[in-house]
Amino acid sequence: MKTKKSSLLKKISVSRGLKGQRRRANPRATRRIRPRGLHSLGDLAKEIRTSLNSLQAMNRALLETNLSPEQREYAEKSRVSADSLLTLVNDLLDYSLIEEGKFTLARMNFDLRTTVEDTVQWLALRAREKGLELGSLIHHEVPSLLFGDPARLRQILVNLTQLAFRYKEKGQILIQVTLEKESKTRTTVHFAVMKAGKGISPGPQARLLGLPLRPGRSGKEKWGGAEIGIGLAKKLVEKMGGRMGMEESKKQGSTLWFTAVFRKQKTNGALPWITPQVLQGKRILVVDENSANLQALQGQLQSWGCLAEAAAGGSEALVKLCQAVEDHTPYSLCVLSKEMEEMDGIALAREIKKAPGLSETTLVLLTSQGNRGDGLLMQEIGVEGYLTKPVKSSQLRDCLALAVSRKTSPADFAGVPLITRYSLAEEKKHRIRILLASNDVHVQKVGLQTLQKIGYGVDTVAAGNAVLTALDKSPYHLILMDTELPELDGLAAAAAIRRKEQKTGQHIPIVGMTLLAAGKDQERCLEAGMDDYIPKPIQAIDLADVLDQFLSEAD
Repeated sequence: MKTKKSSLLKKISVSRGLKGQRRRANPRATRRIRPRGLHSLGDLAKEIRTSLNSLQAMNRALLETNLSPEQREYAEKSRVSADSLLTLVNDLLDYSLIEEGKFTLARMNFDLRTTVEDTVQWLALRAREKGLELGSLIHHEVPSLLFGDPARLRQILVNLTQLAFRYKEKGQILIQVTLEKESKTRTTVHFAVMKAGKGISPGPQARLLGLPLRPGRSGKEKWGGAEIGIGLAKKLVEKMGGRMGMEESKKQGSTLWFTAVFRKQKTNGALPWITPQVLQGKRILVVDENSANLQALQGQLQSWGCLAEAAAGGSEALVKLCQAVEDHTPYSLCVLSKEMEEMDGIALAREIKKAPGLSETTLVLLTSQGNRGDGLLMQEIGVEGYLTKPVKSSQLRDCLALAVSRKTSPADFAGVPLITRYSLAEEKKHRIRILLASNDVHVQKVGLQTLQKIGYGVDTVAAGNAVLTALDKSPYHLILMDTELPELDGLAAAAAIRRKEQKTGQHIPIVGMTLLAAGKDQERCLEAGMDDYIPKPIQAIDLADVLDQFLSEAD
């Protein structure tokens, strides 16, 4: 039985075609292939990337089946080769865009620590395949909440680290991030990829230092994958207002480094509190051609109190969206899968945003593999959120809650053009509140500087009684409390908090700050109900360890 089209859907079908059908070509028109120019290169790169993405998907599916050791080895080699080729194609296209002056950096709020840690986590898989250990060290003085292009920063780090992989067979590679200089509005960050052992070959060295490459047999400059990647990284660094170089030592090995200039985010106090409750009762349409994904997403949304419905493709989604508008029961939000055969998520998003009556629909796009430049494309289309699969349940919940809250209160949630995992990490830090209790000027100064640079919200009090009063007024995720406080000392305040929690069943981490001898520290702090302690005068590195220990899973 055919579904009758609504009047709104008919308008969409007439103007653009329900399934994205193109108008018939003029039979007299001659199809021309542009042999030169950036447009033809972009089309070619897109075709190659589409094929490579399909190849990668097939490789992943193949590796999930029961294979013999020999077959698995072949499939793994195929996957690695496809990944390398896709990186090379992307680098070539980006390099050409920069050369033609048609390349622009994205501008968005992002969390530097999340960007670096995610990059290291992704590269660690390749490092292990080569028998290498990859680590990162982000110094405490580096601001976390910045404004710039996180995808291109990741691209530079990947290219430099993969170059280090080429010239090291075993051992450790360290990515170190330090602060070079900062002002009230900008910060210059220094990134270093440090490796011991064998040095870098002359070709990549030339690209790093800006020297001409050695001519090949044809007399022209000889280019390879490493040179292209480094050449692109150098140009991206220059776009970011930085510089790039290399240091070599027989004892310490090679260090590939670069700097980048970022704007600091404008912080106007704590952001409004985002809770999953804003999703309860919201009508949400989930669109995916994969029935398993569709069922899982719909079930997840329903568990949060959403009125979730499903559509198995773009055409069905348009029918449901249009019918809901005509019935005066529009969907608050639409969650789209990017990878669909009939009409992909990007094409569907464009149709929704162009359609009369549907343009105000909030869209969140989920993708199996993000491409460079997707952030700018999503903003141009009008997509609110863009997440990469597999999406964590908490990440999806926060994304949808933030999208809905921003739609209902745009003035309160302005300044975040696109919701990504970076902006969610940033928003999460804004939500986390820390209470710093000390009347020691040094402790307050070091604590505030460290915590605020990382991006956490901090309140300060100078007395034990004030700690109990602050807890009655608002919730906190962590208390940093000096054991020596006026009126009521930190140990007594901690004991009072624990007695109160026995009735509520809650538990807030309390970390003591003390000058006492190490043996007495642990005993007295733990007896009072504290979870840990750090010595005074406090050091930023000790605070960073505490944050990792107690706030890594904070919600």
